[in-house]
Amino acid sequence: MLSLMIAGFNGEASRVTDILGLTPSLVRSAGELTPTGRPARRTLWLYTVEHPEVCSGHSHNEAVRSLLALIADRTERFVEVRRVLNPETMTITGGFYYAPDEQAGLWLDADQMRVLADSGIGWGIDIFRAPDAQP
Repeated sequence: MLSLMIAGFNGEASRVTDILGLTPSLVRSAGELTPTGRPARRTLWLYTVEHPEVCSGHSHNEAVRSLLALIADRTERFVEVRRVLNPETMTITGGFYYAPDEQAGLWLDADQMRVLADSGIGWGIDIFRAPDAQP
C-alpha cells in the first residue's frame, strides 16, 4: 500500500482537499489523539492507493503509477499547496515487504521522477522483511 502524505502544514486539512480536489483517506489535526493514544504532533492529510501489499518491484510500480496518474493532472495544484500551506512533508510513502531469499528492487522511471519533481513531492519507502519470511 502506498500513500501520498502531506503533513505539518499551516491550516486545516480541508484546505488541502479543496486545493487538490481529492478526498483524503485520512486526516488528522495536530493534538488529535492517534490510534496509539498519543496526540498527533502535526496536521496530516493522507491519500492511500488501495493495492495489494507491495511485495515486488512490479506491485510497487503499479501502485506508484496509480498515484502518479492523480498527481500528473494536478501538478500546479501541488505547487499551490506548497506555496500556500508550506507543508513540512509532501511525499509518497509506504511499505515494501520482501522475502530475503528472493531478489527485490524498487525503481522510479525518469518520467515518474519528473512528475514528482514538478509537483514538489518526495518518495520514501520503508523496507520490511515479509511477515511470513523466516529469519
